[in-house]
Amino acid sequence: MARGPTCPDVAESVGYTVDWVRAIVWRYNAGGPDGVGDGRRSSPGATPLLDGAAKAALRDALGGPAPDCRLWTGPKLATWMAARLGRPVGVQRGWEAMRALGFTPQRPRPHETRADPVAQAAFKRVASRPRSTGSPRPTRPPR
Repeated sequence: MARGPTCPDVAESVGYTVDWVRAIVWRYNAGGPDGVGDGRRSSPGATPLLDGAAKAALRDALGGPAPDCRLWTGPKLATWMAARLGRPVGVQRGWEAMRALGFTPQRPRPHETRADPVAQAAFKRVASRPRSTGSPRPTRPPR
């Protein structure tokens, strides 16, 4: 660009779009050669929601019963985190924190109470047999 070609000419020669060439030129003009690089590599990202002490306290809290003396859930954990941090915390963050510490939901899967146990047992016996395709097994012609 310093030698005189236009943005469309440079974009065609380097294989970028015109808008991207303009963005690179703008970054070069604003920050020099260092401004052209991809800033995502040097970005440390957002600070973690919970620091080391808060994670240790959370692990201790998850080791015992929840405040309502039942099992911990994502919403209960989010409420605990909000009280500790002094700001609102989304329900999903509670679930993510629980999974990050290696805890899994310990609630059993629901069972249908209206089901007929005899019919379930018959279904299990039928479903465990290999299925037939209904067509005879193909045979190989003799050599």
